[in-house]
Amino acid sequence: LKVKKEVSVETQLLRSPLTKDTMQYLIDTYPYRLWNTNNASGLHGTAMLSKVPWTQISTQTGDTQADDEGRTIVAEFPHFTLVNSYAQQSGLQAENLPKRNVYMGALSALILRLQQQTPHKQVILAGDLNATFAKTDGHIQCN
Repeated sequence: LKVKKEVSVETQLLRSPLTKDTMQYLIDTYPYRLWNTNNASGLHGTAMLSKVPWTQISTQTGDTQADDEGRTIVAEFPHFTLVNSYAQQSGLQAENLPKRNVYMGALSALILRLQQQTPHKQVILAGDLNATFAKTDGHIQCN
């Protein structure tokens, strides 16, 4: 995969041919693989590679639009549940903030629901939440 640096937007991975050796390494090392992609644009999505099998898998949060965009994978393992998320950024002028708020609300509700359904398991949130702590954490155009 090649990395493309977008100055005003974000870093993106571009599709490029994988070598046969790299592909074989991924297949041999991670026998359990899942991709959840945006069928419409192909601009974003989530993936999970695992050396151990999950007991249950889902790509649903309750936010129909985000679910169609491939933004979440929930994998249940024997001792924990992993939520892999790629949250939409708000945008330079916060134009995507309403859509992001709906997704973040659905993600929060999903995590609470998982904690209630399986209180004996830890729920781990991983991924890219496109969040910043301080104004200086963002792109220079946002400062």
